Amino acid sequence: MRRFPLFVFLFSAICTLCLSSCDNVKNSNQHSGKPVPLSGIMPLKYDTVSVNITNNVLEEKQYPRYAITANLVFTGNDSIDAVLTQRIFGLSGEPHDLMTHLSDSLSEIYTTELTEFYSYADEEAMDMEYNYDIACLPISQTADSVLSFYYSLETYVGGAHGSYDGYYMNFSIRDGHLIKLSEVYEGDPCPEILHRLLEMTGCSSEEELIDKTSILMLGNLYPTENFLMKGDSILFRYNTYEITPYSTGAIEVIIPCK
Repeated sequence: MRRFPLFVFLFSAICTLCLSSCDNVKNSNQHSGKPVPLSGIMPLKYDTVSVNITNNVLEEKQYPRYAITANLVFTGNDSIDAVLTQRIFGLSGEPHDLMTHLSDSLSEIYTTELTEFYSYADEEAMDMEYNYDIACLPISQTADSVLSFYYSLETYVGGAHGSYDGYYMNFSIRDGHLIKLSEVYEGDPCPEILHRLLEMTGCSSEEELIDKTSILMLGNLYPTENFLMKGDSILFRYNTYEITPYSTGAIEVIIPCK
C-alpha cells in the first residue's frame, strides 16, 4: 500500500500534462463519424484516433483491472490539428504516435504501481476498475465560419470518486486559428455571467448564491477561454473545482454576445 500514492502522483502528472495547455456534461451534438457541414467551406478530411484497452492487473484475477479509451478526431487542417494535438497531449507530433505513446505510458504505470499496491491489499479491496477516458470531438456547427470541438478527460485512480473535465475550442474555418474570447466578446463577461447564474438559481445576491448552491465557493468568476460560440450567444464552462466543489459539479452558462 505504501506505493499507491506514487501511482496517483504519476497518473496525475500525465493527466496534468494532457490538460496543461488548456487556457484555462458531454455535448449531445458531438461528432457522429461524418464530416460536420460548414457553410461555404469544403469538407475537411477527418481522421479518427481510437484506443480501447482493458487489462487485468493480476493475471489470475478478473479484478482489479484498468481501461484506457480514446476517441479523438482530427481535421486534416495543419493549423487546427496542431492546436488540438498540443491541447490533448501537451506535445507536438503525429496524433497516432502520440496516442500510442500515451497509452503505453499509462499501461506501464497501471501495471507497475497497481501490481505492487494490490500485493499488499486485502482480498475485499480488489474489486476495483480504474479508467482513463479521453475524447476530442467536433460539434455540429453552431456559428457561421466556426468549427468547435469539445475535449474531455474522465479518470478514476481510486478514492471516493473520479474526475471529469471538459473544454471547448472554437476555430475559424477560414484560416484555422483558435478563436480567443476577446475576438467575440467586448469587455468583461463576468457581470453578465453572474446575472445569469442568479436568474438560473433564483438567488438575489452573490452571497445567497454561495450559501444555497456552493457556486463561487472555491473561486471568483473570471473570463475563461473555455467557451462555445453559439451564433448570437456564448456558452461558458467552469469545470469542477474552478469555482465549485465536487458536489456541485461543472457549471455552464449561456449569455448573449456583446
